[in-house]
Amino acid sequence: MATHRVFVESLDASPLIVTGDEAHHAIRVKRLETGDPIACFDGRGTLVQGRVANTAKLPRTGEWSLQIEVTSRHIAPRPSPHIECWTALPKGGRATEMVEGLSEVGAAFWAPLHTARSIVEPGDHKLAKLQRAAVEAGKQCGRPWLLDIGEGGDLPAATQNVPSGGVVLVADGSGDSLPERIPPWVRILIGPEGGWSDEEMAWFTAQGLSKVRFGPHIMRLETAAVAAAAIVISRQMT
Repeated sequence: MATHRVFVESLDASPLIVTGDEAHHAIRVKRLETGDPIACFDGRGTLVQGRVANTAKLPRTGEWSLQIEVTSRHIAPRPSPHIECWTALPKGGRATEMVEGLSEVGAAFWAPLHTARSIVEPGDHKLAKLQRAAVEAGKQCGRPWLLDIGEGGDLPAATQNVPSGGVVLVADGSGDSLPERIPPWVRILIGPEGGWSDEEMAWFTAQGLSKVRFGPHIMRLETAAVAAAAIVISRQMT
């Protein structure tokens, strides 16, 4: 059986004390007991291996508490290549599916993109829900760095703060094939299912942005995001 992983925002203490939902899930759902192996990560590269030292239910709050004896600690470097996806927000639960998929393929960052034909606009509650989805996906797929969830913005915002040597790619079915050689820092812009407006397409051209197609068929928004990220990462790894 795979070692259970828990998300802990701070891994500085020794022993570690975990409470809240993570402790409840480990003790009541996974049935971890004293002596069982356990892994912890903070989503920012720190990985801890340990063993359950004690489990208890706190009398004052009724919360479960998990004490972990740390046996090893490791710092993982930031993932490379660095892939960002700025996308229009899908409807309903499809946004959660997209965040899960982006986490699994290894994207570094996602943010909602406001476009002329956007149907869904993100609120604080939605972004918080997607952040929780990124945590759960990170636990499931074993990545040490979580997919970052950004606040997003419009197209001008989505083309700012690009490092030297980085590139912004616009996903569009009429675009060119992905170049054979691409830099290790890539931001991908993906529009709504209604497509980019004529004004947006003209703006991309005026900004000198490359339009790229990531497949032969029309894809749903969340599928396009995961496919594009996976294709770019795969190209970088060959």
